[in-house]
Amino acid sequence: MIGQPGTILRALPGMAPATEVINRMCVLFTLNSDVVLRGLTFEGEQLGDEQEDVFLGAYLLDSGGAVEDCRFTGFREKAAGQNGCAAIWVLNDLPDAPLLQMRIARNTIVDSYQGVFLQGSPNNRSLIITVADNTISGVGPNATSAGLDGIAIGEGVMGEVVRNTISGFSYAGTGESRVAPFAFGIIAIGRGFPGTVASLEPLRIADNVLRNNQFHCNLLRADAGVVVNNTFDGTAPGVRPTGLAFSGENVLVTDNRFSNMEKGIELFGDDPDYGTVVGTASNATLVDNGFCNVDTNYNFQPLATYDLQSTLTCPEPSLDTVQAILLSWPLAYAGYSVESADSPDGPWAALDATVFQRDGMNYVAVPSDGASEFFRLVKP
Repeated sequence: MIGQPGTILRALPGMAPATEVINRMCVLFTLNSDVVLRGLTFEGEQLGDEQEDVFLGAYLLDSGGAVEDCRFTGFREKAAGQNGCAAIWVLNDLPDAPLLQMRIARNTIVDSYQGVFLQGSPNNRSLIITVADNTISGVGPNATSAGLDGIAIGEGVMGEVVRNTISGFSYAGTGESRVAPFAFGIIAIGRGFPGTVASLEPLRIADNVLRNNQFHCNLLRADAGVVVNNTFDGTAPGVRPTGLAFSGENVLVTDNRFSNMEKGIELFGDDPDYGTVVGTASNATLVDNGFCNVDTNYNFQPLATYDLQSTLTCPEPSLDTVQAILLSWPLAYAGYSVESADSPDGPWAALDATVFQRDGMNYVAVPSDGASEFFRLVKP
């Protein structure tokens, strides 16, 4: 399905479930299909309040294919409540499900509780994913009891999440009706929480920008996972705000940047709230991660094991000196600008420098490499 400019698939009040068996309301539903969606706009109209189950934009069940260059907006409730809402759901989660591939790329998702949810089989690898170059914006601090996640990944899913920009996912409720009072930019967790959480397939989280989320990225039992060259910036209201938290064996975390937050990286072990339910980080490798204005760079929980090879910190500011030319003219000549050229014949161009005043004069300092350069004043 390829949308022409202006194509909108819009939710309407009083929508019926997709099928009698699948009691979920969705704008588009596929089953056992190989489907490509491209260039479409999905408008949820904030009708999650009217639904009895999860309200979805594109629901791809036991289906492979791609969702590219689409826009999703309004998959939420008008007022925070009990119902789940999401832009894209991809499920291939039957026992012994066949292996499918799904590409989700260059989409824009705004004003929605959950951006992308991908779930595979509990018994085998059934879904290979590429989630790339999407812009996903949450609804900010919100008290909904349903999931608030930019990208959520379950067991049976292998692949990469790369070059996405994810912001504005935080939970501001009391937590009384939630399994856990958290919201996530990226969350990868198998079914079973708060019991025994299933292990994940290998995932690569790379080159993403995550801003102002409660938990920017949380990976549980992510054996052989790789988290590389991501930017984690800012924090959001909610309990235990963190840049990256993970458990699993042989996870590699390298060349990531953390700034302006309470806690940068947390390695799960014996967690103060959940014990060892969320798994333990074992033999993690931490290399060249950088921290700037972070209260706690690393929090290593009891039982976690790791190899911390090197850490970068926010550099202190320093003064530098360069050769320069100082130009001046009387303050009475207001509004004049300065132009420069390589020869008296031009061509002349406006000087990119800041003018400052002192002792009745205008001044401008121009860095110089010693080569000939000419300047002139231009009347306003």
